[in-house]
Amino acid sequence: MIPYMQLYVADYMADTRHLTCEQDGAYMRLLMAMWRSGGSLPADPSKLARITGLSLSRWTKVCEDVLAFFEEDEGFLTQSRLTKELKKAEEKSTKRSEAGKYGATAKALKSNNTTKANDEPLLKHYPEPEPEYKTDDDSASANDWPADRSTWISEICRLTGCADVERSAKDAWPVSRSSREAIIEWNRSGVAWSLIIELIPQIIARKRDGPPRSFAYFTAEILQTHVNRTKPVTLPEPTHDQRDKPYRTTGQRNEDSTVRAFQAVFGRDSAGQDEPVNPAWPDRQDGSEAPLRVTHGG
Repeated sequence: MIPYMQLYVADYMADTRHLTCEQDGAYMRLLMAMWRSGGSLPADPSKLARITGLSLSRWTKVCEDVLAFFEEDEGFLTQSRLTKELKKAEEKSTKRSEAGKYGATAKALKSNNTTKANDEPLLKHYPEPEPEYKTDDDSASANDWPADRSTWISEICRLTGCADVERSAKDAWPVSRSSREAIIEWNRSGVAWSLIIELIPQIIARKRDGPPRSFAYFTAEILQTHVNRTKPVTLPEPTHDQRDKPYRTTGQRNEDSTVRAFQAVFGRDSAGQDEPVNPAWPDRQDGSEAPLRVTHGG
């Protein structure tokens, strides 16, 4: 049984305007009783009079206009509009009931899964492991790094003027994960330990606001200096005129210039070359040189 009945007020008022108040009340009572009984009522005058609350004699006088809204079939009264609305309400109620059952089932399954999940032990959160100092021993020794890797951080802390690794004081500088990764990067890049010892104090001296918060602050300059000092020296490509000539250093080229200058003033060298004739000392007609004239005074 549907506990509510939908009433279209406008339609009802339009259809029952001709009824008296007594008839209107009787009609409404019959409609509600029919809704509750599943859409039909027995066509017995005494039962209908009892439903409307009227005496049988009074119901007999007013029933003609009221019964005009109903259809009689095999001893039962029905009302077409009520039957249609009742069927619609029952279908809607059935759908809602099925949806409710489905939701209850899903909720029960969820609750069961949640209970099982709560019964399982909670996953433990383990801290992220510290980076390992995985370096080749040959590489570390070749770049003059200390053999005892535990001293790497403490030595750099000493150079930077930071607190020690134990961090016993409140203002101690924490050696962060990025600092440890920076040291590993320097080592794997082949940076010499002596270069690190050289550069860190210089960088700290230029920094006005105290030591940095991480060793990664030094990485860019350390790696760049390492590249600049270790990259091979490439000689300039010779020009087209120089390709067939042996390479001569700057000193050798300066020496050649000096020799050519002396040759221009004093004549050729002693390799069998004739000395140029000085026009100030003309030769004699017989080919012999004129005597050297030496004058004193003006």
